Amino acid sequence: MIELKLEQFEGPMDLLLHLIRTNKIDIYDIPIFTLTEQYIAYLKAMESLDMEIASEFLVMASELLYIKSKMLLPKPQEEDAVEEDDPRKELMQKLLDYQQYKELSGYLKEREPLGAFTFTKGSEKIKGLIRYTKLDLPKESLITALEELLERIETKLPPDKGVFSGIVDREVVSVAEMSDKLVAVIETKKKLPLVDTFLAICHTRAQVAATFMALLDLLKENKLKVSYKNDCFMISQ
Repeated sequence: MIELKLEQFEGPMDLLLHLIRTNKIDIYDIPIFTLTEQYIAYLKAMESLDMEIASEFLVMASELLYIKSKMLLPKPQEEDAVEEDDPRKELMQKLLDYQQYKELSGYLKEREPLGAFTFTKGSEKIKGLIRYTKLDLPKESLITALEELLERIETKLPPDKGVFSGIVDREVVSVAEMSDKLVAVIETKKKLPLVDTFLAICHTRAQVAATFMALLDLLKENKLKVSYKNDCFMISQ
């Protein structure tokens, strides 16, 4: 029998863990008879000191007595008898879960002082940032226009460069150069359909890709605008 030291416990699970640790009990093989006796002895000690016992402690006492009574029942000896689950299994899982929560709460409590002296800077508006123009355009139409543009460029392409492998280097197209050409065309015409604009300055797939990237940069910098009307994309300043 252990010497009971009356302490404050957060609940019946806290008390059970205390008894398990004090007696160095294997939580995976709980001696339910010993644990039940010590638990009830603790409650009686509280009663003798006129300490109020919370109802949850009494519920746990009844649960321990129930498990103890099931452990006392004789086990069936027949070969075909179904082996029943260990009555302590549910209690063991509850204790394991509670032990994990208690360890986590202790870790969080250690971290609490760190958070008490941590301050974050609130958000603020920063001047000088570029405001992007939200284009209310259907993305499906933009994809269709790009596919149409590539298809029309394809008809103007020279023979497959694969036959010139090792002889002709891959074409390198400057995005900045195509950006200048794009702006020059729009400055001349003021407003043009997207497909016609690309056809006016592009002759290869590489040029189409570079011009498309140049267009995105110009839209980002608000140097050009794109509108969608009558199933057609229009580029303007």
